[in-house]
Amino acid sequence: MLADDSEPPLVVYDIPYRTGVTIDRCTLLALAAHPKIAAVKDCGGDLGKTLATLSDGRLSVLAGEDLQFFSHLALGASGAICASAHLRTSHFVRLMRVMAEGHLVQARAIWNELIPMIEMLFAEPNPAPVKAALAAAGWVTNELRLPMQPASTLLAQRLASVAVE
Repeated sequence: MLADDSEPPLVVYDIPYRTGVTIDRCTLLALAAHPKIAAVKDCGGDLGKTLATLSDGRLSVLAGEDLQFFSHLALGASGAICASAHLRTSHFVRLMRVMAEGHLVQARAIWNELIPMIEMLFAEPNPAPVKAALAAAGWVTNELRLPMQPASTLLAQRLASVAVE
């Protein structure tokens, strides 16, 4: 097993729509027993499995779908692996902080500010929109490996107005 030979702890990516394979609940909880597996990026869309993993407590659960970040935090997830957090990082940090402090109304207000940006960033296949927004801010070049294509001109223009922190 890869985890046996890894120095740093591993994150299991449960992304069935990208891999074509669903990690079932029993398999995920069996992987949780391995001392070098620390977390799961939860993109499986199976709330029962998410709740079982959170309840089990051996793995940190990280939201893997940007629009599920808030609900995952509310359920007790440790954080997220979010492409959209590249743009308004301080908002995501503040959201996590106020959620941890139990300020749900304030957290919901921050989240509601982020939703339109997140939806725009996923209007076309990831990572093209994120790269376009970061390129417009001068942080990266707008290059992707084939067969991925850059964001459309119209979306790139819209993304240029998104504040990058």
